[in-house]
Amino acid sequence: MTVKNDKEETAIRERNLANLDMKEESQRILRVKNLKTYFDTEEGIVKAVDGVSFDMYKDEILGLVGETGCGKSVTALSIMQLVREPGEIIDGEVFFKGENLLELKERNMRKYRGNRLTMIFQDPLNSLNPVMKIGTQVGEVFELHQEQQILETLDQRILEWEEKKQKIDELKDSLSDKERLEEEDIEELKNRITILKKEIGERPTKKSVVREKSANIIDEVGIPDAEGILDRYPHELSGGMRQRVMIAMGLSCNPAILIADEPTTALDVTIQAQILDLIKKLKKEFQTSILLITHDLGIIAEMCDRVAVMY
Repeated sequence: MTVKNDKEETAIRERNLANLDMKEESQRILRVKNLKTYFDTEEGIVKAVDGVSFDMYKDEILGLVGETGCGKSVTALSIMQLVREPGEIIDGEVFFKGENLLELKERNMRKYRGNRLTMIFQDPLNSLNPVMKIGTQVGEVFELHQEQQILETLDQRILEWEEKKQKIDELKDSLSDKERLEEEDIEELKNRITILKKEIGERPTKKSVVREKSANIIDEVGIPDAEGILDRYPHELSGGMRQRVMIAMGLSCNPAILIADEPTTALDVTIQAQILDLIKKLKKEFQTSILLITHDLGIIAEMCDRVAVMY
């Protein structure tokens, strides 16, 4: 009788472990296995990343922590396939939803980079183009990765515009028969026409839809006067506002994973807290998994669900 119970308990335990593995597999969004990225320098081979492995799961913040120079940023660049010469990814696998990104050609990788996988960097001033307005740079992200959604929105905006224009024409027709209208009715019709003309504006275009989406995402990250910000250059914004713009660009396509590489390094303590609160808020809102790279254990303790340590 005891033997039977032991067998049953073993079977139950094995079944539970199998179910747990299946659950983990279904929730896993990124798997990095034995990643190696080396740099061939005049002084010899620098093993910047040497055998790094970790998993990321849906709707979590994973902290990647380690001292300066341990390879945290190079790991992130390797995942995004943005390692420049003399660096080279020597070995390893990076699975995103079952697809090994390291086996993809650059053309195919672009379907993921900036769309399903995005990254914000340490210094937003150097990450933003200094001679392009904020609206142009944010708009580029939408145009590159959300063209279909832009066209669908444009069709909807044109339909709404035409309905309002038709309403104006109908009111004008009613106004043309002044002999049958009271003076108060005439004034009311004129006021309604004036209001509709202000609302209708110019016929919607692809450019106007991109600007609308850009203003919306800027507003989403808590920058006041979003419309005005779109017409400014990066140097006209504070460090905290520039970082918010980078976060807006990173989240504009609703990515599955956002890699934040030391997002608060160049900011003062008060602004750091605001940016971290913003990241937590947007993570819930967009349901984006976040790989947070930092050397600050205080940030890790406050922000992260799990931690991976590099040394």
